Amino acid sequence: MDLAWFKDYEPLRNIGFAPDYPPTFLLHGEADTDVPFEQSRLMAAAFEKHNVPFEFVSRSEWNHVFDVNLGLDNESVADAYERIATFLDQHLK
Repeated sequence: MDLAWFKDYEPLRNIGFAPDYPPTFLLHGEADTDVPFEQSRLMAAAFEKHNVPFEFVSRSEWNHVFDVNLGLDNESVADAYERIATFLDQHLK
């Protein structure tokens, strides 16, 4: 497999090349065992470096499908969904 082929499709590598990179909401659980939490930290740092509007929300107890496992009535999940709605309202007008 040619790993170089994937470079054009890696969001982290493309942030600086797209001056109109869209505002992005990062939502990642620190207990995620499917996608390393560090990936979201790297994305947040790249967004900051390139002045891309973003919000990064995380919780130590969230896993990969935290909203399914904890349920939508969980306080942290409900708060995250509210923050998503606010972010979208701010950036889609």
